Amino acid sequence: MSATLSSLLTLQVYTYLLVFCRVGAVFFLMPGFGETFVPARVRLGAGLAASLVLTPLQAGVIAAVPPPAHLAAQVGSELLIGLTIGVWLRLFVYALFIAGAVIAQQLALNHIFNGVAENIGTSALSNLLMLTGINLFFALNLHGSTLAALADNLRDMPLGQGVVPVELFTNRILEAVGSTFATGISLAVPFLVVGTLLYAALGFVNRAMPQMMVFFVAAPAITATGLVLFLIALPMILTQWAGGFEALLANF
Repeated sequence: MSATLSSLLTLQVYTYLLVFCRVGAVFFLMPGFGETFVPARVRLGAGLAASLVLTPLQAGVIAAVPPPAHLAAQVGSELLIGLTIGVWLRLFVYALFIAGAVIAQQLALNHIFNGVAENIGTSALSNLLMLTGINLFFALNLHGSTLAALADNLRDMPLGQGVVPVELFTNRILEAVGSTFATGISLAVPFLVVGTLLYAALGFVNRAMPQMMVFFVAAPAITATGLVLFLIALPMILTQWAGGFEALLANF
């Protein structure tokens, strides 16, 4: 009886360890919890708590604790799955960073602010969009949706299914990188159009009056136009990004 109870407890602890390897890796990279200004203890605690909630979903999946060689392979596989999901989520946040950099460059907004967040020297608009996106992540309960997506992921890809092919996750990461750039550029498309039209008009004026310092005179107007357009488009940018994040969670 004692040996059976000890074996059962050992199996439950091992199941919890595997769940934590996957979920904890996600929490160390996911938006909100994975920021550099969030203490590692907070990320660790969140990962441990989430793993405790999700472990009952895997009851009975692991039949026995494997030998050390297979144990290391299973732990490595779960870490790889978790890191892949975490990187995917993190890259989608950087779509806001890319959009902010493009907007600031296109409408001459990068010279009126300095980097104010963790990435010193970067565009303040990029940092503003990223921080706003992180706040929106919690305000719209996307962290809860992420936890639900992890539960679905555990059901679709149970623990201890062997070593997952690295090529599969390499393809998913490459797909996420391409999606990040595409999303970032799509969020900044209105500013690309307006900026192109403004600079084209200034080019015609400069051609008509070459003695006039057109770009120097028009710089305040370009900056003001960019700020007004940014304030108008900000809700739409964040709404589109949040919708894309929910679609991303649905593809886990």
